[in-house]
Amino acid sequence: MVRPREFDEDEVVQHAMDVFWRQGFQGTSIQDLVKATGLLPGSLYGAFGDKHGLFIKALDAYGELTLKRLRSQFRESGDPVEALRQFIREAGIDCQSQVFGDRGCLMGNTCTELAAHDEVARSRVEQFMVSLRDTMADALRRGQYLGTFDTGRDPNAVATFIQCSLQGMAVLAKSRPGPAAIQGVVSELLRALD
Repeated sequence: MVRPREFDEDEVVQHAMDVFWRQGFQGTSIQDLVKATGLLPGSLYGAFGDKHGLFIKALDAYGELTLKRLRSQFRESGDPVEALRQFIREAGIDCQSQVFGDRGCLMGNTCTELAAHDEVARSRVEQFMVSLRDTMADALRRGQYLGTFDTGRDPNAVATFIQCSLQGMAVLAKSRPGPAAIQGVVSELLRALD
């Protein structure tokens, strides 16, 4: 008879996500994951198959958290374009913090570390990027309908520009350029929404 799991899988994934985000996939050992999650290797393998399986779960959780945060901001705001501005401001604040600034974006990190040779990771990053772009473009379309965003602009192109700029800002933050550099990027992104 199989014993029931005696741990919270979501909590384990969150702890693993933190380690992968800090150290990358290649830089994370099973021992690092054992230490972070409190589970024995056999339990990790039994629940997730292997390190890669746990990594993909962590990557999915990261994407879901990010998209949930953004969609929540859009739902709660009367003006989706202003909600997008707030999301950009918060990304700038995150990039200036030592914790996030040193880590960058887990999706961006995964893209540079694994996408060229790991089809599963590449596919997950692609799905996230498409969802993020589409969520921002939908907000801009709603802004056009409400009159808060120029109807002559292409929402998909603007959303893609913002997405690329946010990823670039996350990479820049890892080099610790100082607050003025990050604030400059944020200011230019906000101007793109005028």
